[in-house]
Amino acid sequence: MSDDPHFELPHKVVGSEWEKGLAAARKLLGSYVASEAAGALRLRQSQAVSAGFVDGELHLIWSRDA
Repeated sequence: MSDDPHFELPHKVVGSEWEKGLAAARKLLGSYVASEAAGALRLRQSQAVSAGFVDGELHLIWSRDA
């Protein structure tokens, strides 16, 4: 498992407008975390999962306490 918590989404999936890209990323990540994929199970072992830009706000996708 990588120690790098960042990943990239293809332009063809998220588009060129950052707001739409963030919305797409939040939707994709939310669906993934809710799935039974091995990686999703691993993510749900954490305290929380969030999405955002390195220089901006983070948006909570999933929380153990929620």
